[in-house]
Amino acid sequence: PYLQDLGVTVVEWMPVFQFDPQEGNYWGYMPLSFFAPHNGYAMSSEDSAGEPHREFRDLVKAFHSAGIEVVLDVVYNHTCEGDQRGPIYSFKGVDNSTYYLISNRPDARYENFAGVGNTLHCANRQVRQLVLDSLRHWVRETRVDGFRFDLASVFSRNDDVSINFDDPQLFGDIIADPELAKVRLIAEPWDAETYPLGRK
Repeated sequence: PYLQDLGVTVVEWMPVFQFDPQEGNYWGYMPLSFFAPHNGYAMSSEDSAGEPHREFRDLVKAFHSAGIEVVLDVVYNHTCEGDQRGPIYSFKGVDNSTYYLISNRPDARYENFAGVGNTLHCANRQVRQLVLDSLRHWVRETRVDGFRFDLASVFSRNDDVSINFDDPQLFGDIIADPELAKVRLIAEPWDAETYPLGRK
């Protein structure tokens, strides 16, 4: 509805990133990989290397042929690794303090502004680079027309978890990127702690 007034036909996808196979649902809000379409959504068999990517590219191309833009719902505020009880798939095993906001509470080692156990450390340069690389990947490889960012206020969290109202770096990095500045960018302006609707 936010683009219909501009005379643009848009389809907004639910998240398509590969998500936790143990999660038990098909919403896709527990991302495992920011670079791969979820294998279970593909028509091809699981052992067909590259087929989910090819199918997704073909899908976007078909929408474009019909005059429809594709905006992806993307989840860069947390991962499927959960809190200290969750599985270890990647970032936990590499470097917790780089990829996640760590709390000083012994009973809850991860900050939880996404409501699912962890929060990506978007103030960290490596994490920002990861997000930018993923966004560029989807633009270059699949030709999507834009992104809708789930719980985007997480992007403005500082190292001490306060909110940077003046100059959140990830927002600036996205807008300054020549490829990403050309696509549609829609941000959900809250997280599990900063939900502003209905407040005075």
